[in-house]
Amino acid sequence: TYVPTNMLDGDPATAWAVNLDNASYDDDKLYSPVFTLRCRKLSHIIIHNGYAKSQEAYSNNARALRIIICNANNVSDEDETAFFLFNGSLNDTPEWQTLRIEQNLAFNNDIRKIQLIFPVDGLKKGSKWNDLCISEVEFYGYE
Repeated sequence: TYVPTNMLDGDPATAWAVNLDNASYDDDKLYSPVFTLRCRKLSHIIIHNGYAKSQEAYSNNARALRIIICNANNVSDEDETAFFLFNGSLNDTPEWQTLRIEQNLAFNNDIRKIQLIFPVDGLKKGSKWNDLCISEVEFYGYE
């Protein structure tokens, strides 16, 4: 019931969840599913961190304190960092957060695939469960 489409359903009471004890990490990073978009440039992303169903659900579950947003159009293992559109912090709050994307970045063009990356050292465990949750994500760009 904590499937990736929950991040796109417009309902902060649902979430995508990954059990961090059983997650598959690559170079100390956890990768989200790939999102398919169609825009010329990405302007910003709005994210609802954690499980925003209630304050209790938020506190009980793990959440991200750091996030990397990657243009995954043509990314390969050797040059992944060249495609980073955002690499920064998230607030430890169940409120909406806006992440602005620099417009002059070399790879902020012809956006077709976006991936969220969560560095392991930027994850905060929940008080009850070790499930990373993201309730919502919205992408804004230019046609």
